[in-house]
Amino acid sequence: MENVFDLIERLEDCFAKARTAMFSKKVAVDADECLELLARIKESLPATIREAERLVGQSENMIGNAESKAQRIVREAEMRAEQIISESELLRRAEEESEAIRAEARQFND
Repeated sequence: MENVFDLIERLEDCFAKARTAMFSKKVAVDADECLELLARIKESLPATIREAERLVGQSENMIGNAESKAQRIVREAEMRAEQIISESELLRRAEEESEAIRAEARQFND
């Protein structure tokens, strides 16, 4: 498969080497050469476009997967944080209750 950009450059060269008409901006080009290059460009574009679409699709899939993974990680982290907070609260309550029992036991001993 030919490189589309190389073909376009060759077409540009075709126009660059064209002869200009006197006192005019019009040029005479080798029509057969230009038409052949245009045909080859048209032939190459569909494959190039398909490849670009495939790459874009892969990129979108990768981004989607990464976003899903990131959301899952955030959810798991939030759940773990809630669990830690809950455990901390239970520990705090247990310590308070333990301290209350100790205080009560001290009162009975005094």
